[in-house]
Amino acid sequence: MTCSTPGVIVRYSTPTIQINFTTINPESIVEAYLVFKNDGTPELTKDLTAATVHVGTQEDPGDWISWTLTQAETGAWLENTSLTAYCDWKLSDGTRGRSHTKEFRVVETGKDEVI
Repeated sequence: MTCSTPGVIVRYSTPTIQINFTTINPESIVEAYLVFKNDGTPELTKDLTAATVHVGTQEDPGDWISWTLTQAETGAWLENTSLTAYCDWKLSDGTRGRSHTKEFRVVETGKDEVI
């Protein structure tokens, strides 16, 4: 799992969270959820309809799904909050899996509002 700013999410920013696949074709994923939790409590869930699915080509290799968070979503989190992100997914054949987890720390922004 990668983020446009590794390990940090700036409040009111619009980071892109990317889940990379090496053994699964993302085209076979029929359900996927990006979930952020704070001490086990869900803080934000985004489903596959909000995601971009990329299947690698020779010109643009790599298989991944990504979600871009909105200013309002990241602005809802308090500064210095620790979040754990997960991606749960299900394939068309019913196989279910989960990505590795990633820890993020929410940090302050200059302008404390959606712009």
